[in-house]
This record gives sequence, structure tokens and C-alpha cells, in this order.
Amino acid sequence: MDIKKGVIAVLIISIISISGNLSWRIFSGPTTLRLSSSSPLLLIIDDSLEQNARDDQRVRDILLLSEKIFASNTKLGGYAFVASEWQNISVEENPLVLELENNGYIEMALKDPQPDKYYSYRSDGYTYELRAVLENKNSGKCEVLEDQCFYTVKKEMISPPVEDNSLDSTEYDGGLF
Repeated sequence: MDIKKGVIAVLIISIISISGNLSWRIFSGPTTLRLSSSSPLLLIIDDSLEQNARDDQRVRDILLLSEKIFASNTKLGGYAFVASEWQNISVEENPLVLELENNGYIEMALKDPQPDKYYSYRSDGYTYELRAVLENKNSGKCEVLEDQCFYTVKKEMISPPVEDNSLDSTEYDGGLF
């Protein structure tokens, strides 16, 4: 009889411990409860881990795009696409994306890990900026403006823009620059 009471006591303590840990994890921050497809266990996934992974992908994408734009400027001897307002560069029709694709720098537009977000670009012809909106405002990787966390890369062009080829984003007619 004493062994049964001991086993029951251990089970009760285990259940209380597990449920206390579960409730602490659920109510202490962003978490998601999911059923595992490989086992009947309930998985607790910290959403901040997924946010950080998406933010890391955004930073890698922006740095890669920056390298490609800089290389394009070096090879072509100038830079022609001027956009005074932030432009969505996660779409194939964007002149910058087309230029990078046509010259073999990228295969296609880089897309944000979340479908409702995109990468942005602007340039005055002498410098360019790329940016992404990060989810984790406390990462230290971004500047918080208007309740959004912007990761920005800004570079100066090696050579001045090609004057006769310059295309202002307000005059974009769908052609290459």
C-alpha cells in the first residue's frame, strides 16, 4: 500500500510541476501551443524564436542586396535608378530588381519571410538605402520609428550617377533604366 501512495504522490507532484510550467510559459510571453505531428505531445514554441529567425533572414537579405547593388555600381561604372521615396523591391517589376536580374546579380526579387511585408529601397543617385522592418524591437539591430523597427543599410556610390539615364521613380514607365 505504501508503494502505491508513493507512486501516486510522485505522479501528482509531476502533474502539478508540468501544469505550472505550462501556465508560466503561456502567460509569460508570446508562445504558441502546437500538436506534434510525430507524437501525441503538445509542443510549446516560443514565438520570439521564430521572430528572431525571420529577423535574421531579413538582415541577411538586406546585406546581400546591398552587396549586389554595390557590385552593380562598380561593374557598370555608375548608378542610374533614383528613387526619392521608399520603393518596394520585393516585386519583380521594380526597375532596380530588373536591373540586378538582367545583369546576373540576383535570380529574382528577395521576399520578406512574411507575405504582408517587403524590403524597401531609395536613392538620391549618390547614396542608396535598403531597409526591412524587423519584428523584435528589442534586438538592438534596428531603429524604432513610429512604432516600427527599421533595419537600414546605407552606402555611398563609388561613382556619380549617369545623368542622361537617370530615372526618377515618379517617371517610371515600366522600362529598364
